[in-house]
Amino acid sequence: MVPALGARGAAALQSAFISDTVRKARELSSQADCFLFLTDRSYLLPLPPEFHRLLQQGRDLGARLSRAFERLLANHRFAVIIGTDSPELSPLLLLRAMHELESSDAVLGPCPDGGFYLIGLRRAPRARRKGLFHSVRWGTSRAFRDMARNLSESGLITAVLEPLPDVDRPADFMLLRKKLKRHLALRRLAPATWRLISGKQKAESPS
Repeated sequence: MVPALGARGAAALQSAFISDTVRKARELSSQADCFLFLTDRSYLLPLPPEFHRLLQQGRDLGARLSRAFERLLANHRFAVIIGTDSPELSPLLLLRAMHELESSDAVLGPCPDGGFYLIGLRRAPRARRKGLFHSVRWGTSRAFRDMARNLSESGLITAVLEPLPDVDRPADFMLLRKKLKRHLALRRLAPATWRLISGKQKAESPS
C-alpha cells in the first residue's frame, strides 16, 4: 500500500483494519477466546479486555500459522485464524466458520485472487498436522489450492466458505473505497476504515 498511500497512510490503513477486525471478533467474545497475534511489540494501541496479545513466531507465514495453531489447539478444541485485510468479513461468517468445525476437521475461506482470508482447524492428532503449512506458495494465486491440497493429503475433512476479497495491492484498495462509498452495510462492517477513507477521522484504537 505504500506506493499508493505513502508510509503514513499505509500504517493508518493497517490500524483501521486492525480496529475493525477486533470489533468483529469482539462480538463473538462470549462464545470464543480472542487473540491478536502481532509481528512485533510496536503496536501500542489498547485492546479490549477480552483480547490476549501474543507475538507471532516463525520466519514465514506458514511457520507463523503453524506455531499459532500449535499454541491455540493446546488449550482449545478448535481455532479459527483470520487476517486483518478482509473488511468484508462479517461476524456472522466467523460464527459459521466456528460451526463448521463442529463437523469438519478444517475450514477455509478463499479469496478471488487465489489466497485465503480464513483458516480454521479442529484439534487432531499431531501427526495429522505435521507439515500442513509446507509447500504453500504464499502470496500467490496458488496459496488456497496448495493449502487445500495439504489438508486433503493429511486426511482432514475441509469445509469451504464463500469467497471474499482481501486488500493486498493499490488496486484492491481502490475497489474497496468504491464499495464503501456505495454500500452502507459494508461501512457498518468496517467503520474505522470508512472514517479513514472518507477523511472524517483518523484511524481509531480498537475498543
